[in-house]
Amino acid sequence: MKDAGTGFAFPSQTAYLGRDGGLDAERSGAAEAEVDAWRSKGELPFPEFEEQERERLQDTLDYPPKGSPRIEGDESEAALPGASSATGDSDDRKQAPGRESG
Repeated sequence: MKDAGTGFAFPSQTAYLGRDGGLDAERSGAAEAEVDAWRSKGELPFPEFEEQERERLQDTLDYPPKGSPRIEGDESEAALPGASSATGDSDDRKQAPGRESG
């Protein structure tokens, strides 16, 4: 086997040692309590948010962010170079080489 350039695989383990302080117990407990409260009221926001919340969040993110290449097949306004952002500013994104404006 050695002459063929191969060998046997042996079981191994990798141990990752963290040097941080870990999770903050107080903040973790508060987050768990908040999610439990949502669950008990039937208000878990996942996977669907209420319509009012979706409307409030609509167009609040720069997505795809400026500088992102246009995704092939994506014809949405946000993906088109020169499209306006949610703030009304012009889009300064650069066209990928070899692609023409549509």
